[in-house]
Amino acid sequence: MKTTLRPHFKTRTKFAFASTTLLLSLSLVFTPVRSAEQPSLLYATLPFSPASQLAAFSLEANRVRVIGKIGYPLSAALAFCPPGGVPYAITDFFDPTTAQLATLNLGAGAATLVGLPWGQALSIMGMACSRDGTLYAVGQADTTKPDTFNSLYTVNRETGFASPIGSTEVKDSSDPSGFSGFFMALAFAPNGTLYGVNSTSTLFSIDLTSGLATKVVALVHSASGGPLVPLMGVMGLAIDSDGNFYVSDFVASSSIYALDVSTGVATPILNTGLAFVHNIAFKTPG
Repeated sequence: MKTTLRPHFKTRTKFAFASTTLLLSLSLVFTPVRSAEQPSLLYATLPFSPASQLAAFSLEANRVRVIGKIGYPLSAALAFCPPGGVPYAITDFFDPTTAQLATLNLGAGAATLVGLPWGQALSIMGMACSRDGTLYAVGQADTTKPDTFNSLYTVNRETGFASPIGSTEVKDSSDPSGFSGFFMALAFAPNGTLYGVNSTSTLFSIDLTSGLATKVVALVHSASGGPLVPLMGVMGLAIDSDGNFYVSDFVASSSIYALDVSTGVATPILNTGLAFVHNIAFKTPG
């Protein structure tokens, strides 16, 4: 009589477990698809370094370079505007009486102040420029003023004056609506949609006419291959011309993550080794 050998139950169980683990691991890894001509140089601000610093990261070569000092404390916001990809920052965001718009020298990092200090009681930590050259900013961190807290503004690139559009309606952490957290960064997608991330590591889309923000997804990651957990301390957001999303965390050794917007899963692609990376942005082509 022919004997048919069957796999032992434990063997089949181990195989099934290993297969499931592999599938789960694969689902936690997100790799952005970039066109061959797409530049991958990502710029970043380091506001808590002495006099603030400007840095650049090559995502494909895994290289990190500190360009130089911006020259003013607590310069966090970063945006590139057409034509030519003019870089803008805001100095001293912790002091709304002295905070001021500035342009940056990409070769040295140094800032040149634009216009006059705001004096508008604004704490701007996120900016982005649309294709038509309009500079947008999000700010106002005073939770005692709910009508203007987390509001969207346009910024005059010649005078530095900020004009309000409207509240994002993302309230402070004590608000019963469930929305919370101060906006940290803005970025435009290729289709013209404005996105922002706040201090609770949540991605929003923002209406350019009203300022109203709509939740897209909460950001999560897998720490050391474990289960998905919230990705804390996200303060940088960038979107390349292919529509790939990237975020950075504000920790002692910051990393750059590729973000799957459909799931919120953030996959680390570069450990910068730099402390407290804030805004990140790709230079506008042209």
